[in-house]
Amino acid sequence: MYEDVYNALKQCLDADIPIGKIQLSNAMAITVGDLDDNAELHALLAAYAEPKYLHQVKALDNDGVVQAYGDLADALRLPAEVRRRAKTWRVHFHVPLYCAELNHKQLSTTQAAVSRVLDFLSDHRGCAPFLEVETYSWQVLPPSLRPRDDAALHRNIAQELDWLEKQLIDRALLL
Repeated sequence: MYEDVYNALKQCLDADIPIGKIQLSNAMAITVGDLDDNAELHALLAAYAEPKYLHQVKALDNDGVVQAYGDLADALRLPAEVRRRAKTWRVHFHVPLYCAELNHKQLSTTQAAVSRVLDFLSDHRGCAPFLEVETYSWQVLPPSLRPRDDAALHRNIAQELDWLEKQLIDRALLL
């Protein structure tokens, strides 16, 4: 949604709304720019438009207006003039927390927002919600990122939890 998650959490605390659980998930972020002139990027994005889950898209334009699209496949089918108005897209596709970038220079993630959540918890020690890692899309990632077997899946999940553990330790949130 492009909101500042730190400030959103602060507003909850300021309004005496308890925060019992936070689901940590990392979404895709795309610098749209010349998507229509970049066949490689378009093909990579199409590989994420799998049918098992909806992958809602929020598109931010240069004026700060956010448009919503029901699924990545729908957004990829928009007329080029509509896509060109967007500066960036955020796609509800759960990618591993440890990924700051994916398989293209214009394809990154919202990992910085996850870090902002952890910064908030570090700055507000009285707020100690249950943290749940919500990556469930391992088996629908594009083939180049998808675990090939159960052992690889276990390694990737462990890598994701190791990344989170390090972030928590670095902020003295986990002893």
